[in-house]
Amino acid sequence: MAKTILVTGGAGFIGNCFCKLLLKERKDYKVINVDSLTYAANPNTIKGELNNPNYKFYKADNIPEKVDKVNNRISPIQDDYIEKYFKEKKLDLVATLDGATAYKDAVMVVKSTITAGYTKSIREKYKTDGYPVS
Repeated sequence: MAKTILVTGGAGFIGNCFCKLLLKERKDYKVINVDSLTYAANPNTIKGELNNPNYKFYKADNIPEKVDKVNNRISPIQDDYIEKYFKEKKLDLVATLDGATAYKDAVMVVKSTITAGYTKSIREKYKTDGYPVS
């Protein structure tokens, strides 16, 4: 059965190798690569895949959606344990994309990347089957 797989960061070294492996080994899979093409990405590595009918690339940043979810105490990966924790604990927690703000008054700064494939809106936007890889 054909599946559509969403890979975030697919223009980086590991993500790109994974996209190539999927396309080579699973001819029935469609691969959607979403990458913001930051410092860790190399757009030249995906040139060969762009002609593959089972591959689509989108330059997009899904991080703002995750920040909004955390600030609204919603799990960005739709995890029941995290949702419960957010509801039960009083947290002095702020997610931000602004590095200067994060470091200015913080006692602790946590840098994190959360798999995008789990978020329902990302799955719906790119019409994937919900198999996250990041």
